[in-house]
Amino acid sequence: MPIPPLKNHIVLVSRQALPSLLGASFPGSGPVHIHAVVTPAMKGAAHLLRKALEARGRQCAFTEYPLADSSDQNAIYNSWSHET
Repeated sequence: MPIPPLKNHIVLVSRQALPSLLGASFPGSGPVHIHAVVTPAMKGAAHLLRKALEARGRQCAFTEYPLADSSDQNAIYNSWSHET
């Protein structure tokens, strides 16, 4: 059964990039846009994830969404509300 193409892939950036990398690397079904939620501590991990995707030949949009405090779940919505 073929996997349908993804348009958007949302990742919570962590030190374990493999799940995000695998999810975005299925042949023929990779996303058009990756949305990465990134805390300040994970900024470097987001950069590595982006480089790993590029090294695998993934040519898709990659947008980072900062999350200033990972214990405040409303912070992410507040930071995005300025973009829309």
